[in-house]
Amino acid sequence: MAGAHGDEGPAAGGGVAPLTAAQRERAEYALAVAAAGDALDSLGGLDGQLTEKARNVSGGQRQRLALARAVARRAPVLVLVEPTSALDSHTEDLVARRLCEDRRGLTTVIVTASPLLLGRCDEVVLLRAETPEGLQADAARAPTPAGAGAASGGGVRELARGTHHELRALEAYRAVVERGVDAGGER
Repeated sequence: MAGAHGDEGPAAGGGVAPLTAAQRERAEYALAVAAAGDALDSLGGLDGQLTEKARNVSGGQRQRLALARAVARRAPVLVLVEPTSALDSHTEDLVARRLCEDRRGLTTVIVTASPLLLGRCDEVVLLRAETPEGLQADAARAPTPAGAGAASGGGVRELARGTHHELRALEAYRAVVERGVDAGGER
């Protein structure tokens, strides 16, 4: 897939150099981890082309192609921010399972409120943004995205740490990750 293995083509033709057998194998593996086979098919395979800003694929396909690119790099530390937010729950669960298997033994930090992803994490940290005045965001209001207070002069504080299953006992955690649950724990 053009652009997935280099941002610039060879100077002599302006095109993209063909993938080696090893690069093709790694790309196919990464695309499988990201459940991006349909995106690859829509592009006509690994030799297909993405248009500017990948407008020729859907939002979910674009997200999975970006994830595949990150997986293919095999970085010892990977930071992902809401990597499955544009996916349906079935595909999200598939990606979460495959990503967990692929990243075993490596460090992966995922910023998300997705119960499907959090359920596969070894450790979950619940953070709360603080206001510039040092006051905690009110748990009864809509949850403040982690880091939002830090950007405006406040800080971020760790509220709890554990597994997804353990943290589900906390009202503040449920308010963030369980859809349809208000801050009081009522549906």
